[in-house]
Amino acid sequence: PSASNHQNWRFLAIDNQMVLNQLVELVKEKKEIIASSLVGQEKEMVDSYGDYFTRFNKAPVVIFLFQKVNRSLTKICQTKISEVILKDINIMEESSSLLNVGMVLQNMMLYAHDLGIGSSCLTGPLIAKESLEKYLKTPSVWSLTALLALGYSKEAPKSPGRKKINDSFFWYK
Repeated sequence: PSASNHQNWRFLAIDNQMVLNQLVELVKEKKEIIASSLVGQEKEMVDSYGDYFTRFNKAPVVIFLFQKVNRSLTKICQTKISEVILKDINIMEESSSLLNVGMVLQNMMLYAHDLGIGSSCLTGPLIAKESLEKYLKTPSVWSLTALLALGYSKEAPKSPGRKKINDSFFWYK
């Protein structure tokens, strides 16, 4: 599914270990810059992420997911409505694009699981989004949104558990 059936996503699959290692180096550079600017508990928190930002090169295949915000309603309304409403339209269009990628990502993960393939959605590497997009020669209208690491699991990790539905779901009265 996608909002208005725009299907405003693109995927780039990479299975070249040398390329994945180079992309990891770009992310490491940004992580080091971030960590070096922090002290105390803040630095410890960033360091506690460990290899979360860079572990994607351990997967045999990584799919880079891109989105393009569809600005059709903005274009139609641009000179005809107030700035306040136009701002809300922009937020709606950006949210729709991000949700579209989220929906296709979940479907990819479910399909991989059905095939017996492990998957991990990664957004940590986006700390180096600009550098990654430059390396990948991403056209300016597309925006890197997430990475999907795919491979056969070496272990079956225990579920971290879920929140109770009553902690997240409420009825409007």
